[in-house]
Amino acid sequence: MKVMPAIYQGIRFRSKLEADWARYFDFCELAWSYETDAYALSNGAHYLPDFFLNDLKIFVECRGNLKRSLKKSALFLKESAQPLLMALPEGRFFLATLVDDETGSYYRGFLEALFASDEDAF
Repeated sequence: MKVMPAIYQGIRFRSKLEADWARYFDFCELAWSYETDAYALSNGAHYLPDFFLNDLKIFVECRGNLKRSLKKSALFLKESAQPLLMALPEGRFFLATLVDDETGSYYRGFLEALFASDEDAF
C-alpha cells in the first residue's frame, strides 16, 4: 500500500497518519514542530523524528506500517537516551524508553503483544 501525502494547516505531511496526529495535537492544544531536526546516527544513517512536542519536550514517531524497520528509531532512542512516543493508527500510542537492546526487538515484541491483545482492551 502506497503512503499518500496530506496537507494540514498549510504543511505537507508525508502521510495522512502524520496529518491526523498533527490535528490531534492541535485539538489537545499541544505545541508541535514537524520534522525539524535530523540526527546523525553512529551507523552513518540519519534519523528524522516526525514531531517534537515542544511543551512536553518529547519526540514522536508515527508508524502506520508496523512491518517497516524500527532499527533507526531504536538506535536514536539508544544514542539520544530520550523517550520516544510511538504514534500508531486509530489513536493508539506507546512511550518507548531506553532499553539495552541494539536490535530494536523490544519494539517488535511490544507491538506484537499490543496487536495480539483483545481489541476491546483499548
